[in-house]
Amino acid sequence: MGRKMSASRWLLLSIGLIGLAGLLSYPGALGLSMSKPLTAIETRGGFLHSAKIPEGIPRHRGREILFPERPVVLEDGVSLSRPDSTSEKIANAGRGRYQFNSGRIDFSTSEAAPVGGRVYSVRSPLWSLPEFILLPLWILAAVASAITLRALCPGYTIALRQGSGVRWISVGLAAGLGAGVLIFPAPVSDAFFLGLGIPAVWALLMATLSVRRDPVSRVAWWALALVPALAGLFYYGLQGASNGSFLVGGVIPSSDARIHFLQAAEIAIQGTTPTMFNGRFLYPAFYAVLLSISGLNVLFANFLVSSMVLVGLGATCPLVARRVGIAGTAVYCFLFWLYFRVYGCGLLMTENLGLLLGLVGFGLLLLSVDRQSLWLVFASIAFLGLALVARPGAMFVLPALALYAGFRVWSAKIGRLRIPRALGAMAIGLVIILGCFSANQMLIKALSRGETKTFGNFAFTLHGLMNDTTWSTSAEEFGWNSSLVMEANIRQIKESPMSLVRGVGRAYGETFKRKFLFRFGEGNLFITSGMALFFLGTLGSFFWRPLRADAGWIVLSALAIFASIPFAPPWDAAERPYAATETIQIFLVAGGFAMILAILRRAAERVIPGPATEIDLPNGNRKPVGFLVFAAVCFVFVLPAPLLLRAELFRPKIPSGAPALLPGSHRWISHGSTTTMSELAREQFLDRLSDYQESHPEDAKAYTAEPGDFALGIDWRNLETVLVPRTTAPLPAR
Repeated sequence: MGRKMSASRWLLLSIGLIGLAGLLSYPGALGLSMSKPLTAIETRGGFLHSAKIPEGIPRHRGREILFPERPVVLEDGVSLSRPDSTSEKIANAGRGRYQFNSGRIDFSTSEAAPVGGRVYSVRSPLWSLPEFILLPLWILAAVASAITLRALCPGYTIALRQGSGVRWISVGLAAGLGAGVLIFPAPVSDAFFLGLGIPAVWALLMATLSVRRDPVSRVAWWALALVPALAGLFYYGLQGASNGSFLVGGVIPSSDARIHFLQAAEIAIQGTTPTMFNGRFLYPAFYAVLLSISGLNVLFANFLVSSMVLVGLGATCPLVARRVGIAGTAVYCFLFWLYFRVYGCGLLMTENLGLLLGLVGFGLLLLSVDRQSLWLVFASIAFLGLALVARPGAMFVLPALALYAGFRVWSAKIGRLRIPRALGAMAIGLVIILGCFSANQMLIKALSRGETKTFGNFAFTLHGLMNDTTWSTSAEEFGWNSSLVMEANIRQIKESPMSLVRGVGRAYGETFKRKFLFRFGEGNLFITSGMALFFLGTLGSFFWRPLRADAGWIVLSALAIFASIPFAPPWDAAERPYAATETIQIFLVAGGFAMILAILRRAAERVIPGPATEIDLPNGNRKPVGFLVFAAVCFVFVLPAPLLLRAELFRPKIPSGAPALLPGSHRWISHGSTTTMSELAREQFLDRLSDYQESHPEDAKAYTAEPGDFALGIDWRNLETVLVPRTTAPLPAR
């Protein structure tokens, strides 16, 4: 029957199915919604107000795969901007936060003003159907669309990759996106950090341009890779955005990041640091080099970090595209950005170095398969080892890759020395891993003036695992004494070994319940599909031709990641510890997605026979000179370069003046209504400060209470955060 249908009928069918699925899934977006006023509004603590959900509002059904369509709270007809908050955060920060909670709506006004004189209402779609009804309809629409595309353009895959029209459209869109960040920095950078549409377009352009070799496409592609880093510079620097751990973005760190900043700043200024913390020293040393290069400009140093990470992402794209095609590479870039914008871009966090070195190690691993090089496997182990020292997480990946090196030698079938050579390859891998940990110790001895216990957090994590608490609770209970808590752990394991078994079971139970590996912050939409595609990409690698050559390291790495979960459980920093291996995890999701597309393609070919549409893989035999140079630069910045800062010649000077506020590490806050390159409007500052204020309400009071214009920044003479009124003399540099 399907073969007798014309292309026009398939087109009508696919349009009809997509339209029906869209109507049933998102009636509110099509105008099918209702609005009802909120009455009997109660004012509670802080900025929190509460009201009963009006009668007649349909029950909202949550979704994990499809995008949700939630009811919204309106203030004078305009929707409040921060849904899915908590009562505590609403009370602390206000600024349009709200949540639907057990028959009630907790909300705050948009500008921390009283409720009086404003009208509040709820707008809700007319219906909300369960996901298990909607998902099959979307699958049918996807199958029909694949068949329609096959009928209209039998060679669409090859045409998409080789057509000059697609090239110029992609280059034009890339140029437009870059120009948009420069000309309209506020809305475009907000779209990168707060929305999904612009990041999705960026990811698709990255994937499309990564498979082209002409000079124009290559230049556009590398420039496009840096666009999110530029957006981060505007989002945190120009607009003064904050989050739960930072005031004014990466300019003024707090929480753990402040300690790493102090270490890096002291190394950059003095050559060594007396500040000791958790023994993870690679990132402060690396960041000290970038501070020195930038002349102590924190914003520019953060921009350099983000740029290096995104260049690393771009460098791996052609290697990924050879395996999963354009669509899979777009998923790879998109998910990487979702993770990076929460835990890295523009922020002074150890995840940055874990991601950077993890990308290099991952790229070398793919190259080792393409070029059949065992030495590239060892190089991959070295970079992933450094990544996991900088941001500890799925540590079992390292011995798994050493095992993979031995497997590579074994599978080569080289005579009687097969077993000794395989064991020798594994031994080399283990020696490299030990070398990575030794590198951390070397930097501590060379650049610090104190003593610290490296990787002491493991003892606290283990205690939390066995006692149904978190590592921070255990650390506070034992006064942050890792030796003391480790003694208690050993004693408890001897007396009650089942407590360890129960803790491991709890860790895996939480993993599958919360699907935390792909959550990427609060309210992420891709957690369930991410876990499912991860398993599909792992298990399907043995059977799907594009991934078959990589199946060995894929399966070993995936098993190692899951074996590491009890050592980095969901309740301790969620998915943050997996920064170094996040690239591998996202690649497997992209692989699973590409497999589903291949199934759809094959189904379309069975219905409408014609020319094959296999993935047109780019040439994998080109010499990876650029990638290897980039890897060498990253290595130099992590290890030899920090040691140069011991010499005064390489350290920047702090100018005279009190306080010493330098460009890129302070921001002027003014009562004007417009934000410029030199000043941040007070109202916008208060709005962007609220993300920090929701977690640190007391710390934010000084900044919200200051009546006049002021500069907020880091005094480089004592590395303290200072607030300087504009009337104070001498004025900071502007």
